[in-house]
Amino acid sequence: MRKISFTLITLFLFVLFSCEKKESEIKFAIDTPNEFSVSKGDFADKIIIEWNNPPKSKNTEIFRFDSTLFEYKSIGFSETSTFVDTMAFIPNAFYYYKIRVYNSSDEISDFTNYDYGYVSDFKAPVITDIGYGASDSSIEIVWNTINGAEHYAVFRSDNAEDYANIGTTELNNYADLENLVAGKTYFYKIKAINTELGNSNFSVVDSGYILEKYAYATSFGDFNSGYGIEFDENNQIYVSDNQSGNIKVYDSDYAFNRQLVSTGKTLRGLSWSIDGDLLVVNSGDGRLLKVDDSGNTLADFFVSNSFMLRETATDSDGNIYITDVSNNDIVKLNSSGDFVKKWKMKQVSEGSSFYTSGLEILDNQVIVSGVNESNSIEIYDTDGNFINQWEFRYAAAYISKDMSGNLYFACFNSNVIKTDSKGKILAYIGNDKLQRCMSVNVNSAGIVFASDENQSNQIHVFTKN
Repeated sequence: MRKISFTLITLFLFVLFSCEKKESEIKFAIDTPNEFSVSKGDFADKIIIEWNNPPKSKNTEIFRFDSTLFEYKSIGFSETSTFVDTMAFIPNAFYYYKIRVYNSSDEISDFTNYDYGYVSDFKAPVITDIGYGASDSSIEIVWNTINGAEHYAVFRSDNAEDYANIGTTELNNYADLENLVAGKTYFYKIKAINTELGNSNFSVVDSGYILEKYAYATSFGDFNSGYGIEFDENNQIYVSDNQSGNIKVYDSDYAFNRQLVSTGKTLRGLSWSIDGDLLVVNSGDGRLLKVDDSGNTLADFFVSNSFMLRETATDSDGNIYITDVSNNDIVKLNSSGDFVKKWKMKQVSEGSSFYTSGLEILDNQVIVSGVNESNSIEIYDTDGNFINQWEFRYAAAYISKDMSGNLYFACFNSNVIKTDSKGKILAYIGNDKLQRCMSVNVNSAGIVFASDENQSNQIHVFTKN
């Protein structure tokens, strides 16, 4: 029994010393690779190991720590300076690696120090930009690039509830061109897709829309400086001339019909009184004329000691409102022309330097705009109490409305801007024609008429495509 034990011990020591001798005989004849690095959250589906190969190296062996064996295990070889590990990773868990290089079985390098890496979560995309009235033909959606995404699926809804897949792309942007109705809001969400990882969660929903298209149709008239525009029930067109003091009437086919009045005054805004007579702003004298269909002046109301009144409108009770540019006031008269009150725009009261100019009544609310440093459209009740405002960074000199309650702003920057009643821009009208728009109005057929300071001898007409 003792002889057997001695023999086993002798055998064990022989094997041990033989292994030590073999290990000690390995000579690290090649330098250890340098600049060894492992990707840390750069990808959701892989970890990339990189290094610089030393001279004489022909192959590199990659080891990853195996927590079940509690040792490093060889996972592959590379003849380049890169290795891609694509095992089924747990997001944000650390995985440890080290490498060594070979020239031959007798010529190897020592191991590098270990480095760790990890994969990121397969995150949902984030929409970073969307065409919200940026185009009249497409809605462009842009989102961030997602680690691990092989492609992206784009979903659209017209009611923010029922979504359909409208396309896929390998890029981080998509242009929606199909079956879009101008002015209608569409809702979008995106998800990333990877064959191994599956689908990410959806992005947060965002919305977009396309603009309406208007085209220049014609110009008509012969004015010194055409300005205010109004229509009767037959769509005859009334135009004031703020230099000659005339008001001319044109038929709906733009043929000249008659001259209604000739005053020699500076006439600007036009609107209808509650009893159907024409209200005419006598700008330079600070007054408001009331004229019947035969051109007779029925009343001449005092508004203010101003040399520049601009626009007028009437509410459902017959009260009359006028913008006083030189005093920065909105002036209210009753239907008999008696003074009721006046007030200043909120922006003026807070110190902004601009001119109160545009005016319209919508749902018995007073909509007011300004030029120069105005940043907002302001809304008041008919007693002059401030209700709300919305951002509008254009110099809007004149406001009109259509039968649907949309608003049209004559902007000094060039064109007419159409919005809904909440300020959502629906169209830019006249970019190809207008240079410095002074006034605008819309007839019952939705045809847009505008005057232009740089082309003031005619009124310019635009139709919706």
